[in-house]
Amino acid sequence: MTRNEYSSNSTIHSGFNTPNTTAEVEINTVNTITVNSDLIKLIKFKLKKSRKKHDFTYHYLYFCHVIGYLKNSHKKFKDTEYANIHYKTMVSIISKYKYSEIVSNLLSWGIIATDGEYQAGFKSKGFKLLPPYDIPNKTIIIKDDKINMKLTQFKNKSLQQLKKMPESYNYLHISNTWIKMDYSTASTYNNAFYFTEPDSYNANFYSICNYRDLNHKFQIDKSNRIHTNLTNLKSDFRRFLSVQGEKLGQVDIRNSQPLFLYLVIKDNPEIPDTEKQEYRQLVEEGRFYEMFMEKLNLTADKRKEVKEMTYKYIFLRREQKY
Repeated sequence: MTRNEYSSNSTIHSGFNTPNTTAEVEINTVNTITVNSDLIKLIKFKLKKSRKKHDFTYHYLYFCHVIGYLKNSHKKFKDTEYANIHYKTMVSIISKYKYSEIVSNLLSWGIIATDGEYQAGFKSKGFKLLPPYDIPNKTIIIKDDKINMKLTQFKNKSLQQLKKMPESYNYLHISNTWIKMDYSTASTYNNAFYFTEPDSYNANFYSICNYRDLNHKFQIDKSNRIHTNLTNLKSDFRRFLSVQGEKLGQVDIRNSQPLFLYLVIKDNPEIPDTEKQEYRQLVEEGRFYEMFMEKLNLTADKRKEVKEMTYKYIFLRREQKY
């Protein structure tokens, strides 16, 4: 089959009931780890051989899972060799007093490597999974009660923080949970067309697992842009998404954020009509970001940076309530 012949079994726009946007989002208390199956076997073998009184298998696996997930799913580490692991965040989940031993063992067992670079307040140490353990192919349920408790507490805390944000953020968070994936067909598609592209294959695999395991991702970055399962998903996998059994559709509106801002200010009497008209013309012609680039004498390759700065300082300031 060609790429275009792949599709989900969902119907197309037959009409559906809009889910309740005021309902509480239920926290998924089933926590999972996605890693390489050979990695699981090796760690279990090593720890069984050491005959420790307590079983720290899931501590090792969780550490490796986070390295793989960040490296393949976080845009910050897309073009870097290592993924930075924040010490305080990591030891809030796994054993603090075993952390150094876990890292040391994983290094000596040839499972991970580190850049060894640490700058207090600026950069955490970077880690990467070494072949063949860098290919995720198995998801397991975490059966360590303490880790599960801490992960669930973290999810609860994040949800409570989100409730303090403007209503639009909460609406997007709830609507993100409506979306389902035909993960069986998506997995077949990933194996057929991305298996020879490890970075893309891995990223797709994590995305598919998140939809399958109901791990609803919702993160607001420093520029106030929202990152969810959908925004992190490679575009050709959107064909496998649906809401209440109906395929998702999409429309790309050029200069959409500047256009939405115009709708907010168009009836504001404090802004001169000539300025509003000039602004309207810019956004309707799709030249908003280009105007900044012309004024600042920037080249075309700087458009993405201009757009990100505009989002950060004009459109998505957190104290604004619209």
